[in-house]
Amino acid sequence: MNEKGKIHVCYALNDRDRHYAKYIGTSMQSILERTETSLVFHLLHDETLSIENKAKFEQLVHCYGAQICFYDMSVLMRDYLEKVYTLLDGSWLDWYSRAVIYRFCIWQVIPQKIDRVVYLDADILVYMDVVELWQELVPECGLAAVGDVSVQQYPQEYNLIREGVFNPQKYFNSGVLLMARTRFWEQNDWLQAAMDFLTEHPSADFPDQDAMNASFIHHYRQLPYRYNRLVDWERLQKEALSPGIYHFSGHAIDLDFEDIFTRLYFDSFMKTPWSDAAFLKRFSHMVQQTYDIRTNTLNRLSNLFVRKKRIVIYEPEFTDWVQENIQLQSGEDVILCNPVAQHYADFIEAMISLKKTHVFLFFSESYPLDKKNFQAADLVEQEDFLDGKLFLPQRDGGYSMDGYRAFRKM
Repeated sequence: MNEKGKIHVCYALNDRDRHYAKYIGTSMQSILERTETSLVFHLLHDETLSIENKAKFEQLVHCYGAQICFYDMSVLMRDYLEKVYTLLDGSWLDWYSRAVIYRFCIWQVIPQKIDRVVYLDADILVYMDVVELWQELVPECGLAAVGDVSVQQYPQEYNLIREGVFNPQKYFNSGVLLMARTRFWEQNDWLQAAMDFLTEHPSADFPDQDAMNASFIHHYRQLPYRYNRLVDWERLQKEALSPGIYHFSGHAIDLDFEDIFTRLYFDSFMKTPWSDAAFLKRFSHMVQQTYDIRTNTLNRLSNLFVRKKRIVIYEPEFTDWVQENIQLQSGEDVILCNPVAQHYADFIEAMISLKKTHVFLFFSESYPLDKKNFQAADLVEQEDFLDGKLFLPQRDGGYSMDGYRAFRKM
């Protein structure tokens, strides 16, 4: 090991909404509780890091006898970052964190005596001793990473794969990187190469990740998948938990506590300084607000049924719930249809002729598309037709709360 047996772990943070620091804190916690080797964390941040959150980071690592170093990138790398941001479309900066570019500059800001570092995205949960990753071999180019399983499985969904820029089987995910300070990394050529790539490829889906692949895809060492398990993919495969590093990319962090990955994530989060009385207060408020909104919506829609008769249209997967819960009144009807999308013309004609006396209740997986077609015929949602899934509990196919956005705001 380098630097007297210490493991160096790096994160990047732009905390414009003041709720993002808790993700990095959770990731740090997952490492601290499973690693006995001395740890030094390096946080690449900007002016959005609050005094309160900085104190929480320090409190967390000091509880385990670890260290943390802070680097204000808005000062240390201001000129370079401003040049990169001018190359990125404004909508991209609204969608992704500015901090994803900070990893480009790791070797420009951390001390020269450090020659190896593990870089992790904020949405990483380490369910193993990180020393296993630390001890992996790094090739001469200075980078080891894991192939991106989502790109490998769905290559046509990514612009630069479709354009033939990258081989999907070699393309790596930049959420977990084992990096060594080599001649290549120390030169400014890398920083300029990243800018040149972003200039030449404005259609890049993931500018930071794509830029890194452009420079390293032919030279990096591909690590075993267990070092970057994509949680959404694990859920699709119905995989059980096993030691490794879990990547909660996209909206994979949820509030469904029946899910083993959610429980794993919150087992670490609840041990961090961010899980405090203020968080619980925000959580309680969110639950109450969600309940009130749903109650008011259902009451409003139920009043609609007092004024109008129901025509219930359902697809086969909703049969059990409809048969058990829909009790027809005089003048009402229930119709099995598979699928709804093949009968738009018939339903539109019926809805127009019956709109004064009836409302059509659709239990359909294609409801978002159904809605557009009905509205195009000047029919009004929640007056002439409505989404039956609003009345269903989640276990029967109803809508779940957007746990990702809820947790993000707390």
